[in-house]
This record gives sequence, structure tokens and C-alpha cells, in this order.
Amino acid sequence: MTAMTKTFTMVCLACALPATGLGVAQSDETAVLPSKAEIRAMHGAPPTIQWAVERVAKELAAVYKINATQNLEARTPFDDSQRDRAQVFLGVWGRSSVLGQWCREQGISGVSRKAGSNAYRVTVLRDPLRVVIVGSDDVGAWYGACAWLDSLKSESAAIVRTPMGEMSGVPALEIRMGRNFDLSPDQEVDSVNSQIPFLDWYARWRLNFLQYGDVPDARLAAEAHKRGIKTILSLNARSVCASDEKSLADMAAQFERFLKDGGDGAAGTWDDVFGERIQGHCERCREKFGPNGITQEIIIILERLVDVAAKYPGKKYIIWCPPHYTRNRYQELSDEEFFGKVSASEKVRTVTYMWHTQCGDEPTSFLDRYGMTRRVWWYNGMYPLAEAVARRRPEPVKSRIKQQLCNKDFARFDAVGFIEDVIKTNDVREIYPPGDAKWKALRLVSERFQGAFGSSDWRSSSYYTGQSGLYAWSPKRFDQDEADRRLFRALFGIGSQGPARRWSDLENEIEVRLANKLLEGGSLSDSEQREVAQQMERWHSERVAVEAIVARGRSLAEQRLLEPVLRDMRKAEETVAGVVRDLSTTDGTANKAGGG
Repeated sequence: MTAMTKTFTMVCLACALPATGLGVAQSDETAVLPSKAEIRAMHGAPPTIQWAVERVAKELAAVYKINATQNLEARTPFDDSQRDRAQVFLGVWGRSSVLGQWCREQGISGVSRKAGSNAYRVTVLRDPLRVVIVGSDDVGAWYGACAWLDSLKSESAAIVRTPMGEMSGVPALEIRMGRNFDLSPDQEVDSVNSQIPFLDWYARWRLNFLQYGDVPDARLAAEAHKRGIKTILSLNARSVCASDEKSLADMAAQFERFLKDGGDGAAGTWDDVFGERIQGHCERCREKFGPNGITQEIIIILERLVDVAAKYPGKKYIIWCPPHYTRNRYQELSDEEFFGKVSASEKVRTVTYMWHTQCGDEPTSFLDRYGMTRRVWWYNGMYPLAEAVARRRPEPVKSRIKQQLCNKDFARFDAVGFIEDVIKTNDVREIYPPGDAKWKALRLVSERFQGAFGSSDWRSSSYYTGQSGLYAWSPKRFDQDEADRRLFRALFGIGSQGPARRWSDLENEIEVRLANKLLEGGSLSDSEQREVAQQMERWHSERVAVEAIVARGRSLAEQRLLEPVLRDMRKAEETVAGVVRDLSTTDGTANKAGGG
């Protein structure tokens, strides 16, 4: 375990599992999966269970080359005549009397609805190998399937082991979000079918809230719901004039269309509204609402959205980001004044959920005092280390570093827990990983928030999407090494964890080194050039190793998810090589003009 990834104590498969755990078996005994498997569900299974059966079969076939078939017409949980293959059954506890009777006869515990929404229990039996996955609901059964798939260990491509015994769990956070879908033309997501790979990947890591920038096809909401995902409409709330009834009505009508098509809520942001905007949307708003009128604007807009949502059945979600998403951002509008006024609205305080980026003791205790307890942690830390070096640095060196090194399309795989306080150093270990105080706050997110949102660039973030889901599932028990094992295996294939992690660590080390050299305004000396060349050679070799593993064709990720990551890995090397050339000279002498 490297210094870059040593963050949490490894969660052992032999440990007992609390209700909010990652999914840990109660026995250290394992069994080898046979080369054949049948994934089963009872006759008449609902769409979510049918889809879950399909996805389990696909993952076993894609990653492990197991001959996995599907049986959606089962009349009993298992077929005792098929002893040459593993059988995996998915169902909902209490829905089938046949399943209940079989489990009682085998001494298998179920999972009741009292365990909570989306709860599951997995039981693995041997001779013959049988896997019983039951949920408190359909989505819970899928989450149990994910837990079992995550628990598989593969010493080699030919041998796959499953832990025996039981594991159970329930999500620690109600709201688990990744970055918005990118529906731009260059992503070619112009139809519902073209977006299925994204939905499947999102659901695989048990993320359950997804934002859309426009009202999507109604079929998309149905596909998302089948995967346990709620759809949220991202409104341009800051552009709505709260003093203009037509502007408010247009916003409400857009939201209503979304809800009628099966949507589940709306999101709006008022982050970074500096200057005159903090005083109000427009001159009319400033006149109507007085000084710092943005507070009243936000209340009016959120209450209108709450009223619209109340007209539709089922729980709807209004999620918003305040200007004060961190402490003491605005001199002209204090945190006390802003939250004092906003919290006076019962609808805002008791119905909506608020994004906030600080999860420590002081910021959350401050919000508690105003009753702003319905919170979603916005993890805004997935940035290149080189960008962190550039932060708070004076211009023009800040812009130079950002321009040359901080392209967010780079396919890095930074771990959870990035810190903002950066030390000027060539040793990445002094910057990363974060210290104990930060980790304490990260572990307590599920006690202080109702959700977590991992913010990153969707186009290159297949890894970050998965990491956001694994972290949000159980912040207290998140383990970076275990997350890497699961994610890299699914993304690139078995055996990719080592080279993929080393590639990302080397990228950070090289970029931080070059960023600091840009800050100094000098050039690389002869010895520095040789050292960087050796680092880049190792860096390149790790990417080649990853691509060799991908070439085996054992990735769960479809090509449109995988290829952008590989492309951006190559792009990162090309871009950094250009910076190295700029900081070097042909004769090794210092560049008088400075680097960049």
C-alpha cells in the first residue's frame, strides 16, 4: 500500500457486518466459482429484478468469462438437478411464499422491510454452490447482488472465489449522487438507448440520484427507476427573477413537465454569486427585497418548487446550493444573516435538502444551530494535485500552471479525501493523503448529512463515479485499496489495480514537481531532466501495462465509458511531455526566460 492510497484500515471479509457496512461476509471460508452459472428469479419478476439478473450474468461473463445464463421463469429458488454450475437467486423477502418456505427449510434468514429501504441479505452455500440474494425491496436485491459481486476475489483470470456465509447491509446515506450526465453532442447520447451504458455503470456503484440539465425523454426516467435511480432536473435557478411572476411561472411549468414525465425532483445552485449579484437578481429585485435581496429570492424560488412538488404523489426532492456553501464567503452578507433568514422558512428548512462542502465539526454545528440539518455533502475535491499547488498563488504563475498542467480531462484516479491546504513541496506525500482530522470528518459524513455528491467531470470520470458510489454507500467503512480493487477490475480488468494506481500516483508526482518548477520560474537542470525522464518512462510503462490488460477483453465498462479514460491517459502523457520540453533546453543550461 503506497503513501498515496493508505487511507483507511482494510475491511476484512472475515468481519461481521453492521447494517451500514460495505457488505462483509461472516466467514473467512471461500469457494471457487465453477465455469458455469445460472442467475435466477421467480416467474413474473418485476423489471428491476429482471434487469438485475441480466447485469449479474453480464458481469460474470465479461469480467470472469463464466458461462452465465439467465432464468426468469423459475418456479423454485434453485434447481437441484443442476449441480455442475453455481446458481444465484435474486428476490424480495416476503413476496414469494415458495422462497420463504425454501429459506426456512434451509435455515436461511431473510430481510424484512423494517430493516429499511434498499436493505439486503446475501447467503452463500456450498455443495452445490448456491447464492441467495434477497432484498427488502427490488432495489435492495440489486444492492445485494452488487455486494456479492464486489466480494468476489480473483487471484488469476482462471480462479474466482466467493466468500461463504452471510453478508447484509443497507445504505448509510439516502442521497448518493455523482456528476451530472453530459448530454452534449460530442458524447452522442442522443437517445435513451445510447444512455443505457451510463445508467448501468451509475447503478452498478449504487448511486441513486442523477441530475439532468433539461427535461429528458420520459422513457429515460423509467429506465433510471428500473435501476434504482431517481432523476433530478437541474434548474438554472440563479437566472430566475423572483420579483417577476412570469419568470417564476415558467420555472414552475418546466418542473411540472419533468414531474409529469416521471421525474423525482429539482436542483438549483446559487454558488459563487459575488459582486452585485449577492444584492439581488436585478434592479427590480434589489428594490423589492432590499439589501442582500438574494436571500429572499432563494426562499421564494424554493418555496415555489416545494409547492409544485407537493401536487405529485410520492416523495420529491428539492436540492439546492446556497451562496454560503462554505463558511464566511461574503463580507457583505454574513453566514448568520443568511441562514437566519433562510431557516425562517419552514418549507426550506424542513422539506428541501441543501448542498454544503464542509463536513467538519464547526461548519456542521453552525448549520445545526439554525435547523439546517437536511444536508447533502458536496465533495468538491476531485482536482489535480497540480491545481492545488497553483491555488492561492499570485498571477501570472497561477494561470501558467493551470493552463499547462491542470486539464481536468486527464484520466487520473485520485483517492478520496483531497485537502485544500497545500504545502509547496516536491514530495507529494507532504500534500497527500490528508491528515487524521480530515479523515475523521469524512468518516462522520453519514452522521452529519443525508447524502453525498462526488463532483467531477463526467466525461472522464468512470473511476470517480464508482468511487463516489462506494464512498457514499458507507463513509465510515470506506477503504481506498478495496475501492481500487473493485473499480479497476470492473473498468480495466483483473490485475489492473497495481499499474493503474501506480500510473495515477506517478502522474501526480510528476505534475506537482513541474508545477513547483513553474512557480520558481526556472528550468529543469541536467539532473532534474534525467530524474523526470526516468519518472516518465515508468509512468508510460504503467499505462502500457493497463492497456495490455484491457486488450484481454475482461472489462465490465462498455467501450464508450472505457475509451475516453484510455484516451485521456495518453493525452496526459503527451501534455506533460510538452511541459517538460518547455522547461528544458537542448544543452541543459538554464532557460533565462523561465519555464512555461
